[in-house]
Amino acid sequence: MSKGLRIVAIAGLLAGTVSTVSAQSVGNYKFLNGSNVAAFGYSVGTYKAQLDGRLLDVYCVDFLNHIARGNQFKVYITSLAGPAPDLGKTRFGSYAGQLDRYKQAAWLATQFKPTNTSQWGSIQGAIWHLTTPFAPRLTAAQNVLVNDWMDRAARNFSRFYYNNVSLLTDTALDRCRAANPGSAPWNGCGRQEHIFIDGGALTVTPEPGSVALLATGLVAISGIGAIRRRRTKALE
Repeated sequence: MSKGLRIVAIAGLLAGTVSTVSAQSVGNYKFLNGSNVAAFGYSVGTYKAQLDGRLLDVYCVDFLNHIARGNQFKVYITSLAGPAPDLGKTRFGSYAGQLDRYKQAAWLATQFKPTNTSQWGSIQGAIWHLTTPFAPRLTAAQNVLVNDWMDRAARNFSRFYYNNVSLLTDTALDRCRAANPGSAPWNGCGRQEHIFIDGGALTVTPEPGSVALLATGLVAISGIGAIRRRRTKALE
């Protein structure tokens, strides 16, 4: 690769635009177990599953539907990469503003591990209220804590890339969509929808000024190299 092409590729990586993940693929999914932390009568936080034999940490974004240890089924793997990923195979993708809600849910999911388990119920409650129309009813005190986490997600989620975030949705929803196309989210059809963050963390989005400054620096380096080559040839 020429120096000029290398600079273009590096600038593209800095802007987060070089590689795109396939919008949808299908995998074999096995749910292993929920966490040992409970809130509102449900397991909350980090769940364990396998996707095509690979052990994953996954997170529930679907309060409406259920899953049990050992359940095995095929899932659509929907990447959240890019500015407008296709959410057509997800359970809640037809709802207005759902992309931002899924991204906020992903940001909240990254908060489980660094946060005391006493807060896991509030984080999970915030995820369910973002992604699911009928999340659990809360007491006044619980509502304050859940709203605080929702506010944090709204303030922080746009600072990150979501190229390593995927939704895992039971393919059984296809037959429900075909039979009842206007009945989203097809409650009771298919297993619970989960979210997976490859690597466990989100990538920080560089500030526009920083990207521009770095790109300018790369161009300047390229120009200096060209001047040096011309001087070297003149002295030969």
